[in-house]
Formats: sequence, structure tokens, C-alpha cells
Amino acid sequence: MNKVSKSRNYIDILIIILMAFLAMIPLILKGTLFSGADIGYHLNRIFDTYQTLEHHHLFSYVATYSLNRIGIASNMSYGFLPLYILAIPFMFIHNYILATYIGLIILFGIIMLISYFVGLIYWHNNRKSLIFALFYGLSNYLFNFAIGTFDIGQFFAAAFIPLVVFGCYSILFLNNNNHWLLLPIGLSAVTYTHLISTIMIFSLVIFMFILSIVLHKISALKLYRLVLSAAVYFLMTIFYWYNLIIVLRSNIRATQSPKFILGENAYNILESILKNEQSIGSIFLAFSIVGLLLWANLDNITHGAFFIALFYTFIISSASNIFWVILSKTPIVKIQWAGRFIWIINFFICFFVAETIFELVNKKVSLRFRKIIFYLLMITPLILFWSESVTLINHGSSQTAISRPATYSNPLPFQNFKINSQNGFRYIISSDYTGVGSLDYLPSKSMSNFKSLTDSQLFMNGKKINYYGYSRHNGMMYLIKKHKVNSIYDLPFANYSDCNYKVTVNGKRVPYYSTNRGTVGFRLSANNNNNNDLKIDVFYIPN
Repeated sequence: MNKVSKSRNYIDILIIILMAFLAMIPLILKGTLFSGADIGYHLNRIFDTYQTLEHHHLFSYVATYSLNRIGIASNMSYGFLPLYILAIPFMFIHNYILATYIGLIILFGIIMLISYFVGLIYWHNNRKSLIFALFYGLSNYLFNFAIGTFDIGQFFAAAFIPLVVFGCYSILFLNNNNHWLLLPIGLSAVTYTHLISTIMIFSLVIFMFILSIVLHKISALKLYRLVLSAAVYFLMTIFYWYNLIIVLRSNIRATQSPKFILGENAYNILESILKNEQSIGSIFLAFSIVGLLLWANLDNITHGAFFIALFYTFIISSASNIFWVILSKTPIVKIQWAGRFIWIINFFICFFVAETIFELVNKKVSLRFRKIIFYLLMITPLILFWSESVTLINHGSSQTAISRPATYSNPLPFQNFKINSQNGFRYIISSDYTGVGSLDYLPSKSMSNFKSLTDSQLFMNGKKINYYGYSRHNGMMYLIKKHKVNSIYDLPFANYSDCNYKVTVNGKRVPYYSTNRGTVGFRLSANNNNNNDLKIDVFYIPN
């Protein structure tokens, strides 16, 4: 790479960082987090990760600093990669709302940087790579998932689609093996970010593999590279799969899945696009129509990208319902609704749009105006992002501001709320959380008594007693002022059947068992303690 190209790359990197920051300015100035469907759950997980880092640990298997501090195995079940990126600003910025937006700036920046560098490998064109990165990273679909619903997992998993697609493409359709490692790296990053996105991205890899067979592109060498990629992926993700299997064997309550998945009718799909509601958005639709008009001037790879987007559009439509009846009996039902595949459609349409834009500019715009047009195109995604932000702010004006702590008898709003103060943020993560995800990944045994567990109730001989609870890394400490010997204690700490725990009473280890509500329980004999105060420590012990 020559010096001019390197300097151009540095400038582009600065532009991407600047765009990621500028995109969030309206929301930062407003100083408010608006509730998406998953915001309460993910803010709890982010805060738990922040506290884990603050206490000088890298990973927490169970949540003990948030999510009601009852030892839910959330990180063993749900991807955790973006949590670290979002948690690090909390260590330096004590305004938690601002820290959250700084974390989102970093996530958007990473998505655009990965897209940019993968684009450079494919196109060898700085401008096209930059346009693709900006249009993709600041797309309407990613805005809706990051800011609108706060589905951090699926949002950030989109960062690794370019790695997976180009890695798979280089293995199956190119004759060199220089970039095959991008496939397992991208797949691994998706898995550590979002399990449902892992299911979707594997559907794409399988589709591309079938396509290579149909087009007679497959060979023994390519199969070898594919198998090698699978082996590397397995080695890179064995930590996640091992912990997930442990939790699944403990018979957990996973996020509820429907019995059947059905696609949307064409009218609803078009309406969501025109309204910019969890779709590719009206601008991408307009550019796609222009691309169809320029079809003859676009290359076969661009045609292929459009047909893949079209295939997945068919998948999410009601025209494919006959297939969904069958697929709903497979693990793919875990994606919950067909519209999730817009996650893949958005990527390929963005690729198609980037090619369309450059074909249009190069063929229809004179040389002296191209640089001006390029700069206008560069700020277009930013303006669209700001527009969506203003719409969200206006909509959020009617939302209820969190201004009090929650109790189980008087919970916070389930949805349609906003956080506009430091205290409001603390109430979400420190008081009784009953919102989205509060019951996910609990032992199934706990569901018959989930109210007492999520309300952190501790029982002695079947009666609720008062105590002081203190969070520890992978554990909790409970202080009881008055107790009785020869008593049975039921702690508000989830007990997964295939997991190991350590329970001590005033420093002495005691045997434990699983109670009727799926928690850690033990019997205190007269030999264990004669003091008035009782200090109980319970810790999850990794297998």
C-alpha cells in the first residue's frame, strides 16, 4: 500500500469516528434514554459487567450486581461481547446516561470500521468502502435495533456480517485462501454477541454453500478450507458452548418462543419500509429501485447480493409460510419471528446500494462535481440518523420518566418509559426489576415461586425474614441479625442443577441442596454456629 493510500485510510478512519460521535449528538444533548423493548434487561447486564470490571474481574458467570442479584446465569446463556464495550465508559464517566451513549458511539464506530476494512479488501476503493461503511453502520435498521428497541445483541452482531460474508465468499468462490480466517472469526464474534443471530448467520453460510454447489464452484480444496474454518470456529467458541450446555442441562426457562413462525404479508413489509420501522427504510428502497434501472451496468456479484436480499425477503413474507410450518419444528423457531432476517437483508441491500451509488455517480456525474456529490453522499446517512433521533425524542416526550425505586408490589413501567436522571438509571438496575428478561434463564423449577425469588426473599423454616444482602463476584453475602440453630435456610440465589456452589456460614463451609423454588438451601445445625449474627456466603464455582 502506497503512502497516499495509507494517508487516505487514516483520514477515512477519522471520518468514521467523527460520524459515530456526531450521530449521537441529538440524543446526548437530550440527556435521556428512551425505552426500547429490551432496555431494562440490557442496562442491568451492562451494569453487572461494569461492576465485575470495577472489582478487578474479567468475567462473571452469574448476575449478582443487578437483575435482582439472584445469581441468574445470564452470561452463560446470552452473548456478552458488547457488554464490555458498553461497560468500560462507566468506569470513567459517572453520568450513566452519557456513559451509555458513549458506549453506543464506540459500537457504531466498530461496525463502520469493520465494514470499511472489509470493503477495502473487496473493492480496493477507499471511497466506495467509506460510503458502504457509513450507509451500513448508520442505517435505519441498525438505528432501530440499537436506539429504538435497545436490542444490543442483534445490533452489534451486525458488525460481523461483513467478516462472515467475505470470509465465506473467499472460501467458496475465490481461488485464493488469504482471507478464509475471516469466516471463523466473524462467526465466533456473532456467537459471543447473540445466539439468535448465530442461527441466522449459519443459515446464510449454508445458503452460500448450496449456491456454490449449484454454480459448480465447489472443490475438494474449498471443502477442506470450510472444514478447517469450522474447526477453528469450534475452538474459538468452546467456552461459550460449554457453559451454555451446562445451563441447558439444568432445565432453564429460556426466552419464550412461539409454536409457529409466520411471515408478514407484502403490504405490511412495504408499509414498515416506508415508515422506517425496523426495516431497510425508504431511502434504501429508493436507491434499490435506481439500482434496478442500472441493472445492466452492475456486475454479477452485485446481482447476487440483490438476489440474496430478495431470497430472504421471500423468507420473511407470508409467501413462505408453508416452509415456516416445517421450520417451526426445528431450533430455528428460537428466532421468534421471521422479520429478524431483515438483519441479513439490510446488509446485502446496503452492498447493492453502495454499488448503485458509485455506478450512478461515475456514469451520470461529471468529473468536476464528483467530489462534491461524494461529500453530500457521505453526510446523507448522518442526516437520516439525526432525523430518526429527532422523531424518537419527540415520541419520547409522552413517556413516563423513572423517578422512584421499584418494589415487587409497585413495579416500574414494563415499557414506554424514559430515563432522564442518574437516580432513574439507578432505580432500573438496583431496585426490583420485573421488566423484559427478568425471568429469562432462571431454573424452570423456580417458575412456580418466581415472585419470591425475583423479590429476593430469604426464608428461615419457611418464613420470610429480614436480612442485609451484599453483592460479590459470582456470589452474594447475606447478614442475618437474628437466627435459630437447627433451622432450614432458603437463600434468594438460583441453583442450577448441573452447577457447583460453595456455601459458608461464618466462614465454615456447609453442605447445600436445591430448594423447592430452585434456589440454594442449607440446614444450620447447632454445631455450625452459636453467635447471634449470621454471615452467609454463597458463590458459583465454575466447572
